[in-house]
Amino acid sequence: MKETVAQESKDAARISEPELVLAPQNANTLNPYLMEFVRLLARRAALEWYQKIAEESRAKRS
Repeated sequence: MKETVAQESKDAARISEPELVLAPQNANTLNPYLMEFVRLLARRAALEWYQKIAEESRAKRS
């Protein structure tokens, strides 16, 4: 099938578009977005744990 000029230009535009890459380029490199997400989850879990412990200690004192 014969391609039109518009189709050819669309194909050329796709080639120059940046590719979304979720995996690190190097196997030894950590994804900074994933690391920040893990830190956020850890902080949240620590806060919840601390609040639970504080609430239990307040209940024991009463």
